[in-house]
Amino acid sequence: MRIVYTGGGTAGHVFPALAVHRVLEERSPGWRAVWIVSRKGPERDWLEKSGVRVSPGSSEERFRSHAR
Repeated sequence: MRIVYTGGGTAGHVFPALAVHRVLEERSPGWRAVWIVSRKGPERDWLEKSGVRVSPGSSEERFRSHAR
């Protein structure tokens, strides 16, 4: 299973989605996830420090590359 997280603007989505991400890690081993983040937003640093795979760029361009 693959999951792509995306959002942006205020970064208010990061912490609730990170909590969901942690639960999925515990309950469903073997899946892959990537977080599409802005190139300059604070969420990139927060997620990288949490050990989450991030992919900076626009949601549209990044989603296409990870949805294959």
